[in-house]
Amino acid sequence: MLLGYFVGTAATRVLHSAGLIGAAVLAAVAVALFCVVWAHKRRRGRVQAASAVVASGGVPRTSEQRPMRVVTYSEEK
Repeated sequence: MLLGYFVGTAATRVLHSAGLIGAAVLAAVAVALFCVVWAHKRRRGRVQAASAVVASGGVPRTSEQRPMRVVTYSEEK
């Protein structure tokens, strides 16, 4: 309960010294900073797979297997 008293007192001081627009700008900056930190932590927590085959749970190709051939179509004569 004492924490609420101190937060309320601090909020009142900010409103009196900076005004309503200043408090709104301060709140917007705080929310933006929170979002940036949250996104950074979420992005750092991801582990990227070496390839789509490994990520899908498939077996990676070994050196003995033949590589896939890519077939393209061209209208040149």
